[in-house]
Amino acid sequence: MWQHTAPSWIPQQWAHTGGQGVTLFFAISGFLITSLLIREHSERGGVDLKKFYIRRALRIFPLYYFVLAIYIVSVRFIENGTPAGTQFFNNLPYFATYTSNIFVPLDGRVIFYFSWSLATEEQFYLIWPVTLLLIGPTSRRGIVFLGLIICACIADIAVGSGHLKHLPISILGGALAAVALHQPSIFAWASRVASRVWLPIPIILLPLTLIYFDYNAGLSFHICACLLVATCAINEKNVLAPALTTRPAVYLGSISYGLYMYHMLCKSASIKILSRLDISVDSLITPLATLVLSCLIATISYRYYESWFLSLKNRFAQ
Repeated sequence: MWQHTAPSWIPQQWAHTGGQGVTLFFAISGFLITSLLIREHSERGGVDLKKFYIRRALRIFPLYYFVLAIYIVSVRFIENGTPAGTQFFNNLPYFATYTSNIFVPLDGRVIFYFSWSLATEEQFYLIWPVTLLLIGPTSRRGIVFLGLIICACIADIAVGSGHLKHLPISILGGALAAVALHQPSIFAWASRVASRVWLPIPIILLPLTLIYFDYNAGLSFHICACLLVATCAINEKNVLAPALTTRPAVYLGSISYGLYMYHMLCKSASIKILSRLDISVDSLITPLATLVLSCLIATISYRYYESWFLSLKNRFAQ
């Protein structure tokens, strides 16, 4: 949200740090999904893939397609006949099939372009559980497999031919952390390191320091996001725990999906309202207004729409 609403006078390297929220989400998702799959396999001797896919579908599909429908109607009435509107409808098959990360440019001028992250996530959900079962959830082969893929991704970026939207390093890194920590020897070593409650602080400060000195911190964000997730998972009494367990933080976590899906619509609405009130949109008022409106819409959506599907999702719990 910050990346999409930051005023133009904010240095670009700091405005773009907002996009690293997706990086952190990828790391959390990769770690959490893999941990749950390994746990189910250990406790039940296998993984019910049918229930897994149903749970994911009930969480992701209803809101995604609802918001996409809003965009279809909005673009039809507001952008009908414009280049942006024509491009949106040309891209619609990719948005509908979660393939926009492959076929749609990662360009803020492209309507609904932010769906690339959901496409990446869905592809991970589709491919990774089957792959994990094939290589063995509790086998060290998983560490080698993920390590090789991550190295290939980094090498691709290093020679300048790759793009992070196609290479979800933090998802793979989160999955790698989950597989590695399932190994007793690795977990014992990591527990000793993570016992330092202040450890998350330098992990967070490293990429920010690189940005301050105008270095390219893209890859460091991916690595540090994975380290941060693993550290917080191992030591639940870390220095960040008091802030992350407050009611506002837990509340924002529950509506975070809605915040992401609605925020561009709320940004457009906020800009129109501020313009009519003759208030400069190139100020901090725009991100603040977008945040407030997004929280309001996401709360209503979660309570009166998403919660119904979440109750169905719980029927397919492990």
